[in-house]
Amino acid sequence: MSGGGGVRNPIFLTLFMVSFGKRFLSPKLVTILLLCGIVGSGFFLRFVHFDEWLYFKLDQSRDAMLLSRAVEEGPRYLPLLGPRVGAVTLSEGLLRTGPAYYYLQYLSGTLSRSVEPPVFAYPDLFFGTASLVILFFFSRLFFRRSTSLLVVALLSGSFLAIQYSRFAWNPNPLPFFLMVSFFGLLRFLHAPSGWKRYGFLLIFFVGFSGAAQLHYFGMMSLLGIITLSLGWHFALWKPDSWRRIFSRSAFRSALPVFGMGFLILLFFFSPMIISDVMRDGQNTRNFFEALIAKQDAKPLTNRLEEAFFETPRYLCLLSTGFCLKEGEPENIPPLLLTLLLLGAGGGIAFQRLRGMSEGIRKDFLRLLLVWIVVFCALSIPVAFQLRPRFFLVVLPIPFLFFGLVFEFLRERWNASGLVFGTLLFILLLTMNLFGVSKWFLEQAAAQRGDAPVSRTLILKTKDGVTLGQLRRAAHFMKTRLLPEERLYFYVKPEHIAPIEYLLRLSAKQQPELVFRNMQKVPTDPKARFFAILATGRDPEVSLREKFGQPVTIRDAQSVGQITVFEIDFPQRMIDPAFEWLNAAPLESSALLLDEKRKSSDRVFWGEAVSRFLNRNEKTPPSHDPSFPEGTEEDLSNETSEVNTP
Repeated sequence: MSGGGGVRNPIFLTLFMVSFGKRFLSPKLVTILLLCGIVGSGFFLRFVHFDEWLYFKLDQSRDAMLLSRAVEEGPRYLPLLGPRVGAVTLSEGLLRTGPAYYYLQYLSGTLSRSVEPPVFAYPDLFFGTASLVILFFFSRLFFRRSTSLLVVALLSGSFLAIQYSRFAWNPNPLPFFLMVSFFGLLRFLHAPSGWKRYGFLLIFFVGFSGAAQLHYFGMMSLLGIITLSLGWHFALWKPDSWRRIFSRSAFRSALPVFGMGFLILLFFFSPMIISDVMRDGQNTRNFFEALIAKQDAKPLTNRLEEAFFETPRYLCLLSTGFCLKEGEPENIPPLLLTLLLLGAGGGIAFQRLRGMSEGIRKDFLRLLLVWIVVFCALSIPVAFQLRPRFFLVVLPIPFLFFGLVFEFLRERWNASGLVFGTLLFILLLTMNLFGVSKWFLEQAAAQRGDAPVSRTLILKTKDGVTLGQLRRAAHFMKTRLLPEERLYFYVKPEHIAPIEYLLRLSAKQQPELVFRNMQKVPTDPKARFFAILATGRDPEVSLREKFGQPVTIRDAQSVGQITVFEIDFPQRMIDPAFEWLNAAPLESSALLLDEKRKSSDRVFWGEAVSRFLNRNEKTPPSHDPSFPEGTEEDLSNETSEVNTP
């Protein structure tokens, strides 16, 4: 038989494949291939229609305006503090997070050589996908490979995880950095002496620094989890433990650990430290004031009651993608499933702890229990402010608890337990993917017209308006503009800055494009007017109420949930001597809605370095005129929903 005929022989081919598989497809390689498939599927769900369906609202456009200047003109325009913390009234301006999220966005813009809106959301997409990889390594500290793959698959298809990986927002990468810090901590505690142990310590502090700068609620949760986990690990309730800790040998071994930790934290938090030095500790004082200001001004019993009902509902949403609205009868089955899963997982963890010898697997279980308990305790003070974003802190918990249940069933009931555990996995994954598919259908419908949007949990204002629609609206306006005409547009507050940012990008290729948001009818003889309204609204009635005079509709185009109208004011006054004044930057018009303006509390690297070098050269101003900084009052419901500690 010839060689070619042998390969075509089915029996020979089968034997060849089996031999090849035994030799090359080791269990480790199979695990790698399956993990790549799961991560690839998760990336697809997070990336499909990423640009078109991207949420680009007031805060996203404001951050893009800030960072685009740094990308285009250099890092001297990077701020030392991060996004503002909304919905907090403080005596000394605004409370801000650390700048880590801004620096990730700046890195994305620099590597992409672009300041298009999706570029600033790429870090969220990256860390949302990377969280699947770190979850696998974290799970492997306790679970076998197959169970870890199932846990990762559940997070890969998680409705909430997918939604919070698809737009730019500083809390979104929080699960990744939390898991990195926990993985580094557990490996450090149980690694042998040597450089590898300090490598895990570095991983821990990098994760801690990232999580602490993204969200203040996440930072407080992380501090509580780490403190209690270490206290449980070292059995600090025993007097002998304290004697060992304060012994001379323990001090000598801990000294390099604390020294390294101090240097790492000093490096990552240096921008915040420098800013506070230059601002006399303003942000630190604001932080401690906000700890009190954010407490619900309601009795503890009311907060306990609210947390008792709301926390399980949001955990249900996290675990299954259901329980979207409170008080709905259809919430009962998924809510019971969630409580059963978490209760069974917690019970199994306690049961295993009792007979388990000290080691990394025992600390893993301790960490899981402390993780959920600390989160539930910290959610009580802010019970009436709970939103889905708070639950990013415990995003992996339901799926890790599933892993505990799955392994318990397989070990206790063998084949029947394996079947039951597999069915539970399929049920959880199917429910989440069902929620994802419904959300995708809503998003697709919102691009075509006025469609109900109920599954968007990002903001209070569920208008379904995405970047694709805003781009089409901006394109319609600029293409209708004649030479030498100036563009005036009206749109609701949360879309002013996004439209301005898109027009600003267009003006780089079309220097003749001149635009301004209008709050009253101008007397400019070269004006051409546009209005962007929710699809289905009567434009003549709405605009007459807004501007107090008749409106003529020249043309219109529906771009989805919004419709852009070319309009005119037939009775408007025209001033032949009108002059276009550029004294105020165009982008600042979002600040002037209520004729109030707040000076910026930001310090930029250029200013900090220049002051350090004591040079007299021109430095970036504390108020960067290239972006709207915010007003004394929230411009929309969105600003009260973002960046809350």
